[in-house]
Amino acid sequence: MNGFIGKNSFAENVIGSGNSKIFNNCRVSDTMLGDGSVIGDFSTVRESKIGEKSTIQRYCDIWRLNIGRFSCIGRVSTIQSTDIGSFCALSWNLKIGGDDHDYRMLSTHPFWHNISWGIAEDKEYSEWYHEKEYEEPCVIGNDVWIGAGVTICRNVKIGNGCVLGGGTVVTHDIEPYSVVVGVPGRVIKKRFDDKVIERIEKTKWWDLPEEKIKKNLSIFRDRHLDEEVLNKLEMICYEE
Repeated sequence: MNGFIGKNSFAENVIGSGNSKIFNNCRVSDTMLGDGSVIGDFSTVRESKIGEKSTIQRYCDIWRLNIGRFSCIGRVSTIQSTDIGSFCALSWNLKIGGDDHDYRMLSTHPFWHNISWGIAEDKEYSEWYHEKEYEEPCVIGNDVWIGAGVTICRNVKIGNGCVLGGGTVVTHDIEPYSVVVGVPGRVIKKRFDDKVIERIEKTKWWDLPEEKIKKNLSIFRDRHLDEEVLNKLEMICYEE
């Protein structure tokens, strides 16, 4: 780890550039930190890959996260076995990818497969079952905005460009550019019509080089999306 490591922080088997930062009282292991990435105070991050200039704020518990560039995760969030794209804005107090408990079994308690409770003794089975639970990660696309207090259940896929309102509980896959609210989460509308969504999806603008995004920042901030903005986006994404 070549970057900054704060007071009382522990970093084991961590690969990070000189511009990556782990702040105070963190526990980080078996993780790759992209250039300029940040892990906030009192966070635990294990077996993860954090993209360029992405941020995990304080008091987070992260395990097996693969997150793209320029994304952020708000404070006091718990995320397990999840892939997150680039340019995502995730608020605070999130619960993503939590353990399943099979209610069809005699007991929903994990003692029968998890040896840490001291009842089951088959370590090989315990490890196999643990991996089986997480063999399909949650998948969150690019340019997704997730409000505070959202819960996303295991194995759910969220499409590019979605918006999840605060407090939403998502139990099933969501199509790109959907606006979702409620418990359980329901789609109340799409951000744009289907033809516009198809055109945005094809551009994959979130993969553009940083310098090209900087050079064309006006198409993101000066006005709402319209035909002129969309044409400019397509032009810069498709130019040689």
